[in-house]
Amino acid sequence: MPQSNGMGSSWASLDDGGVLSISGPWLVTRVGEICDQLDRIRLPLSGKLAVELEHVEVMDTAGAWLLYRTVKKLREQGVDVVLRGATKAQWMLLE
Repeated sequence: MPQSNGMGSSWASLDDGGVLSISGPWLVTRVGEICDQLDRIRLPLSGKLAVELEHVEVMDTAGAWLLYRTVKKLREQGVDVVLRGATKAQWMLLE
């Protein structure tokens, strides 16, 4: 699973098991970087997807909005998306 490289980078990667792992800071200062990574990932058009937030170091409203927007789009396409590993503070931002 990708980890923050200690330089404050945000990471997003999809494994073969249908798990989208995100990590690092999901902040307004990283919006461009996060969008670029999400655009490069071939997200499923159907089936199931788990989004693992366990290694997200910090998330602000901009980061939560990017995740919300991505999940909403996938669900509208028929993908069964579940979020897991979020902190209480992250859940509050995402609700």
